This record gives sequence, C-alpha cells and structure tokens, in this order.
Amino acid sequence: MQKTDRLVCLIITFVPQINFMTEAYLMIRVALGLNILMHGITRLGSKTVFFRQVLQKEFEDTLLPAFLVTHFSRALPILETITGTLLLLGLFSGVAIYSGAAVMLLLIFGKALKSDWQTVSLQMIYVAFYAALAGGLSFNRYSLDALFF
Repeated sequence: MQKTDRLVCLIITFVPQINFMTEAYLMIRVALGLNILMHGITRLGSKTVFFRQVLQKEFEDTLLPAFLVTHFSRALPILETITGTLLLLGLFSGVAIYSGAAVMLLLIFGKALKSDWQTVSLQMIYVAFYAALAGGLSFNRYSLDALFF
C-alpha cells in the first residue's frame, strides 16, 4: 500500500463523514427549476409571437419543416414553464427531469443542424445538470414528492 493510500484510509477512518448530498441536490433542483421556469415565463404572453417568428426565421434554411418549428415554438414555453415549476416544487421530479432532458435533446438537435456549436456546448451543461438530478433522485428528500409519495 502506498503512502497516499494509507493517508486516504486514515482520513476516511478518523474524519467524521458529513453528508450534505440532500442539501446539494435541493440546491441544484431548485436552481435548475427556477432557471427553466423563467425561460418559459419570459417567452409566454405577448412575447410568444415574437419568439415563434425568431425561431421560424432561424430555422428556415434547415431540414426542419416550418410546421414543426412553429409547433415546437408554441409548445416550448409551456413545456419549460411546467417543467420548471415541477422541478422547483420537487413534484413528479422524475417526470420533470426526464422531460426536461428530452426537451434539451430536441434543442441540441436543432442547434446542431445550424452548426451552432457554442449554443450546443451551453445546452450540454443543462443536460449535465439533468443527468446529475436523475442520478441523485434518491437524495430528493426536500420535495413535495417526499412529502406526498
């Protein structure tokens, strides 16, 4: 056994282990939920038409049919608002996490068609947060799911 291995064993043995995973999970879930909720809210209402027009213009030179872009641009703010709210509250967390990740995959596909790799890179960060939440669902103790289910 190497000296560093022995040191690690001593530290693990003698230092009390404090586990803040539940609190860390809460921070990530609430922060992502608030972020996604605000994405949706800011695109609802009077901005919906403008948002749809921007997306239609942006994707008119891609393989995506205009009707798909139109329907997706209508659905996206609603999906973001619902997903963000569920994440923020910790309600139906698994469904919210996987639906949010699915939306991110669709967004990545669209931006990859445009070769907008900078935006794809940023979207990958969201996917990483969704993956962390999915992998840590057992730490989702401060949530409505834990309270009611």
